[in-house]
Amino acid sequence: MRRVVITGATGVVGMAIVRKCIEKGIEAVLLVNPASPRLARIPDDPLVKVVKCGLEDMRNENPEPSPILTQADAFIHLSWGGTFGDVRNDKALQDKNAEYALDAVRLAHRLGCKVFVGAGSQAEYGRVEGVLKPDTPCTPENEYGRAKLRASIETREMCREYGIRHVWPRILSIYGPYDGEKTMVMSLISSLLSGEKL
Repeated sequence: MRRVVITGATGVVGMAIVRKCIEKGIEAVLLVNPASPRLARIPDDPLVKVVKCGLEDMRNENPEPSPILTQADAFIHLSWGGTFGDVRNDKALQDKNAEYALDAVRLAHRLGCKVFVGAGSQAEYGRVEGVLKPDTPCTPENEYGRAKLRASIETREMCREYGIRHVWPRILSIYGPYDGEKTMVMSLISSLLSGEKL
């Protein structure tokens, strides 16, 4: 693999993938929201190329007239709005996110990508007793989980039509550099460091 396109690259998972690409000598083309307050996170490295492009721009034949956005081996779609708080139940927003995921597959196809990687969530499962497994039935309880599950199914079907390998890892609780302060793990760490009762 020589070149990947990444959306959501300034988030915790995205930044980890960008660092791994640099380490492995893979060119990373980042599609970033031009208004993102996190643009300063992007490493200054010859292997990292930035295309300023909102999710709504992926539908265009070419999001930005740029020689950077050409052939690629893989497309990693991490970007998703409304992952925390009350907006997780904003149906219109979450449905739009699922549509953007399909736009990402279409763009991956136009770029000749052989692999599409989406970012699933434990919210697709809903509440589960016991250990989660890939074949655990999905019964999402909020609009975020329902939209993620819909995106998983529909991007898989579209990838099959295009002959693109589809990968949809369901990301559970993670932590690390650039993680949000309100995630479960970061909240726990902050509480422990403050001497608060858990």
